[in-house]
Amino acid sequence: MHDNEFRALGAVFAQGRMTAIAFEGAYLNLWRRYRDLGVPTTKEVDRLFTDVDVFCCDPELRNAGDLDEEGLRAVVVRFLRGEAG
Repeated sequence: MHDNEFRALGAVFAQGRMTAIAFEGAYLNLWRRYRDLGVPTTKEVDRLFTDVDVFCCDPELRNAGDLDEEGLRAVVVRFLRGEAG
């Protein structure tokens, strides 16, 4: 199980070279591609999927526990460092 593509995508976002909305779309597309091809993902990638799923870019729609762009970037940085979420 490799997560190099997820890490490369996360690095672009963590470095501020991609918006959270763009990261969300790219991450979900990549995750779906792995799923549809039957390629297993790591527990860390799956945990990050949950974090991406609770990202909400619109402050008026954001619920308690949802992540804003800063929160999403923080969990991506932890993912890249290999820290448990």
